[in-house]
Amino acid sequence: MATLAQFLDLTPSAARAQWHAVLSRSPKPRQDPFLPVETILAVALFHVLKPNSYGGGNIDSAPAAVHQLAATCKRTPGSWTSKMLNLDGSREHGQAIEPELFLALHDDFAALSLLYRVILIAAREIGLGEGEVPDFLGLVDAGAHLVPVVRPDVTPLRLLDDAVGRVVRGYHIAEETAERVVRKRAILDAMRHDRGVLAAWQWSCGMCGLTPRQVPAGDVLASIRLKAPPSAMGRELVDPRNSIAACFAHGDALSRGLLGLDAAGNLRLSGRLALDVASEPTVARIFGPGVLLPRVTAPKLLGSGYVLWHTEHRFQAG
Repeated sequence: MATLAQFLDLTPSAARAQWHAVLSRSPKPRQDPFLPVETILAVALFHVLKPNSYGGGNIDSAPAAVHQLAATCKRTPGSWTSKMLNLDGSREHGQAIEPELFLALHDDFAALSLLYRVILIAAREIGLGEGEVPDFLGLVDAGAHLVPVVRPDVTPLRLLDDAVGRVVRGYHIAEETAERVVRKRAILDAMRHDRGVLAAWQWSCGMCGLTPRQVPAGDVLASIRLKAPPSAMGRELVDPRNSIAACFAHGDALSRGLLGLDAAGNLRLSGRLALDVASEPTVARIFGPGVLLPRVTAPKLLGSGYVLWHTEHRFQAG
C-alpha cells in the first residue's frame, strides 16, 4: 500500500526512474496505476483547471496540458480528470492515501512547487520536452530560479523546513473522513474563487492590472488573503480588507512573501526576487518595472492591519 512519504519524499533519481517506467509502457485496455510523478502532477493541475468541468462529452476541450500528459503517459485525457476527482474526495474510487496527499500539497504551494520542479526537471533530463510533459505552472522552463534548487537525491521535505509535516499534523489527516475532505476542499476553493472579491477589484489583478477578456476572469484570477489559514481565523477569512484579486503568478508571489506592500500601497520586491529581476530577463518580464503597478489603490485594504501582518510574518525583505 502506498504511503504519504512515497510522494512527499520523492527524490530526483526516483522521479527519473518513474519517467523511464512511463516511457516503457505499452497501451493496454486496463491502464497501469498512476505513479507518484503522475499523481503529484494531477494535484498541480488543480491550479489551472477544475476537473468537474470536463467529462466524456467535452473532454476534447480540456486544456492542452491534459492531452499532452495523457499522450505521454499512455492514458486517456479523462483518466487525468478522474484522478483529480479521486484526489479531492469527489469520488469514492480512489486510493485511501489520495485525499491525504491532496490536503498535504494543494494548500501548501511551496511544497507542491518543489516536488513539481523535481518531476519536471527529471522529465527534461531524460529527454521529455515541453510537448511531452508541459510546464503548465511555469515554474521550470520559464522561471526555475524562483524555486529553491534541489540537490541530487536530497529529500525535498528536508529543504522545506518541515513545512509539509506541519500541514499534515495540523490537519490530523489520519482522522479525516472523505466527507470532511470534500467540505474542506469546498471551503478553500470558495475562498480562492470569491466572486465578491474579484468584483470589488473590478475583475483585474490588483498588482499588474491584468483583466481577462476572452476567458472567465475567475479562471485566471484568484482571491488572495494577506493573512491566510491557518493564521487567519473566523471573520478574518471573509474580511474584504484582507483580500486582493490577483493573477496566478503575482498572487502566489504575494502569498509566499516574494511580493509585499508598504503602508502607502507601494509594491515591494523581496531581496531575493529583486536580485532575479535585475539579472534574469525572464523574471523581469513577470516582476520587473512596467509589469507591476507602482502601487495598489485600495483604501480599505491599506487601512487595515492585514498589510502590517503580511509585512511582519510573510514578506521576505532580505
